[in-house]
Amino acid sequence: MKLSLSESFRKGVCKLSVKVRKYDKILEKITSNTDIIARFILFIILILMIVNVISRTFFNYPIKGVYDLASLLFTIVISLSIAYCAYNEGHVFVDFILEKFPIYIQKSINLFTNLISFLLFIFMSFSMFKYGYNTFLVGETSLTIMVPLYPFIYLIGIGLLLLSLVSLRNFLKLIYFN
Repeated sequence: MKLSLSESFRKGVCKLSVKVRKYDKILEKITSNTDIIARFILFIILILMIVNVISRTFFNYPIKGVYDLASLLFTIVISLSIAYCAYNEGHVFVDFILEKFPIYIQKSINLFTNLISFLLFIFMSFSMFKYGYNTFLVGETSLTIMVPLYPFIYLIGIGLLLLSLVSLRNFLKLIYFN
């Protein structure tokens, strides 16, 4: 039994849509797990700040390098939670102008912006990996507590890579499900 071109195309699209759904589920698990890690680190920052205030107030002995450590930990929080926020469409969208266009133009603009976002975040991610490697080679550290910076830069790269994968997911969802 030979399938017509339109039937074989529909079967191919159906198989791809199943793969996109699997990709979506895997990405959901990864982004939610990185968000849980980010929340835990945010809790650690909170405890660190409270202990620093108590130590400074009551014992006149602040924790050395607490601001360095907090700023480094905040880079982890932001980089590990931004993909989860994008996955759940938690970012602010300014689409009051876009709503005035027909649906096919809205979809075309969304496709274009998601594709550009994917490419931009991939480029930024690999640039961060390259920068992290260079800081590793140079041995760059934070100013007060002398912690190496490259692990934090690599984590920013991972966060941007996850964000690019979310943009790719949004692009694929627009193609296969809208």
